[in-house]
Amino acid sequence: MGPDAPISTLMQTAVHTVTPSDRLRVVRALVREHRLHHVPVVDGRRLLGMISASDLLDVGFGEHGHDEAELAAFLDRRFPIAQVMSRDLVTISPATTVREAAALLSGGTFHALPVIDPEGDLLGIVTSSDLLRVLAELPRAG
Repeated sequence: MGPDAPISTLMQTAVHTVTPSDRLRVVRALVREHRLHHVPVVDGRRLLGMISASDLLDVGFGEHGHDEAELAAFLDRRFPIAQVMSRDLVTISPATTVREAAALLSGGTFHALPVIDPEGDLLGIVTSSDLLRVLAELPRAG
């Protein structure tokens, strides 16, 4: 795959998502069980925001001890998903090239790009790790 290939050839389409009405414990479970770093928040297929693993760290767990059930209950009461998610997202279309996606991610301020259609429906996601895999698979010059 070359740098001018459309991102639709690389994006992950089997994306774990949550809704604003889900509890934060659902996000934490997805992150932990599937080793995710980014979980899109959707209404149907419409992208509303994104919760990253670092957003979960920002919530501040330390003061509530180490009992998982107690912590999960506290977080569910105190932090609705709509309050924790990022809403100001950079998104791309399926026609965006791998090179363009890499340029967007190279700034280092975020590490995932939701891929949406013109109506704002989530089609997939591409991460910095996805792009690094493409780079690692390129033939060596020589």
